[in-house]
Amino acid sequence: MANQMSEVLVAENIVRSFPMGKDRLVVLKGANLSVKEGEMLAVMGASGAGKSTLLHILGALDHPDEGAVRVNGIEITRLGDGQRAAFRNSTIGFVFQFYLLLSDFNLLDNVLFPARIGRKLSRKRKGLIVTRGIELLNAVGLGERLRHKPGELSGGEQQRAAIARALLNDPKIVLADEPTGNLDSQTGESVLELLRRLSKDKGKTVLIATHDQRLAAACDRVVQMADGIILE
Repeated sequence: MANQMSEVLVAENIVRSFPMGKDRLVVLKGANLSVKEGEMLAVMGASGAGKSTLLHILGALDHPDEGAVRVNGIEITRLGDGQRAAFRNSTIGFVFQFYLLLSDFNLLDNVLFPARIGRKLSRKRKGLIVTRGIELLNAVGLGERLRHKPGELSGGEQQRAAIARALLNDPKIVLADEPTGNLDSQTGESVLELLRRLSKDKGKTVLIATHDQRLAAACDRVVQMADGIILE
């Protein structure tokens, strides 16, 4: 059970602000959060509460003004830019609300993209990665759409492809930002089931920022976020 597992992700007193004219808009005001290994956690809150900013910091896409983030005991907020990028690519999988698939590339090439960032791959390694990409697309029900481009797919298919891409490097943690926000209820249910399987069957730690009550209800734990802090 998740509550018997160790903490894999810990955020302490996270502060983040952004320039706004002559002032600064403080989005996170000392947010604290801990997530256990294998847990599926929903972070809920109104738009502007800071959910997306928090996810970006937890996943080393952004850096806080103050505070610390530790993943498996490693304080990623102390890492340099290059170290953070390498850590992020190997440890974190991102699923975004707007998919962020590359329109000029087919589905398989989109899924393979994380493995090709900054790497010179041997022929054998390329073959293994392609095999994994095909397996992941089959697992999300898109095995027959490998050569299709994103514009030829429905929103739900694009989101499932984005989940496959997030899993290519076998990350320990999956961060999903409003993953059902642009989907109809039936398609959202299939994406929810995919995320649930990642946690329950694959042992991934899954952290979801969402407005979707059904998605939140399927999680092991729900926390509320308001005015830049986590309300436990």
